Amino acid sequence: SFETRRSELAAAAHLAESLQHGLSLSIRYHRPGEAPGEPRVIRPYAFVLSGRDWMVLAEDQAAGQVKLFYLARIEEARLTKERYSIPRDFDAAKFFRNTFGLFVGDAKPFQMRVRFSAAVSDEIRELQFHPDQKITSTKAGEAILEIPAQSIKEARRFVLGWGKDAVVLDPPELIADLRAEIGAMARSVEKPRGAVSGKTPAGKRGKKS
Repeated sequence: SFETRRSELAAAAHLAESLQHGLSLSIRYHRPGEAPGEPRVIRPYAFVLSGRDWMVLAEDQAAGQVKLFYLARIEEARLTKERYSIPRDFDAAKFFRNTFGLFVGDAKPFQMRVRFSAAVSDEIRELQFHPDQKITSTKAGEAILEIPAQSIKEARRFVLGWGKDAVVLDPPELIADLRAEIGAMARSVEKPRGAVSGKTPAGKRGKKS
């Protein structure tokens, strides 16, 4: 929308000025469905474009961690008087080495192994999810993808996107996470209208055995 676009442009202008002058930026950041949080100070490192979304890779001063921030979710940005410099050994490519999307978790990197059905195996072999991915084939024509990851959330979204054609083999933590997520999804499905479990319609009695 126009409002969202204007918000992104305003944030980009402040971020560009921050990068140009090496001054930290105070922002309020909001996540979908939540109100903007308390002001936080970030130190921008680089702009990132993913699809249609512009983001900034920046150090969250309070957390002492480099994170990704969506430009459209940044509000009340203003320059501070605090100077900073991007570490000389910082490498954006290395930052994303254990992710095949944009999420970067706090946990240790892990190897994810997923078996894809023969119905989608040819498509999987054609795709490049990560430079270090490995794909092997089974006698049944299935494709087994092994890929580095660091965020269970990102891995979960990836697997769910392939539906029943994807089965996780490793790690156990992801398998448990998916079981919990799928269970919650099943419970959220509405029952057919008028169906009341365990009850007999009013005015009728069940036959005695």
